[in-house]
Amino acid sequence: MRIQTSTRMRRVASLAVATLAIAVLPAAAIAAKPTKLSLSVPDGTYATSATAWVGDGTLSTASAESTGMKVKAECYQDGALVYRQYANVVGSTATLTLGPTPAWTGGAATCTAELGSFDKRVRWRAVASDSFSVTG
Repeated sequence: MRIQTSTRMRRVASLAVATLAIAVLPAAAIAAKPTKLSLSVPDGTYATSATAWVGDGTLSTASAESTGMKVKAECYQDGALVYRQYANVVGSTATLTLGPTPAWTGGAATCTAELGSFDKRVRWRAVASDSFSVTG
């Protein structure tokens, strides 16, 4: 009888330790996650360049460059897409050329920019975004 009780206690203790390890592991993994990258694009003027700034917390901005991150910018006039550009991140910036395009020959536009990359299936995956306006 004494052996069964001792074995049962060890099993309960082992189960408790395993449960604690499972509960603590995700919390430690979440706490260790680096801060997300951020993106900031100031308002611009048609037919000029704009600089998209990449910021971060614990990741170095060089990691955005070395992992092939890009800034995707799209601009719209009256709901129609008139501009799309993918610009490589170099250091902590990416340069966007705000027109002209065949569909955008002048005038103001509302724009969005996304920091991201293409996955293995060639789908765009954004990690940060910003909106900006272009006067024209």
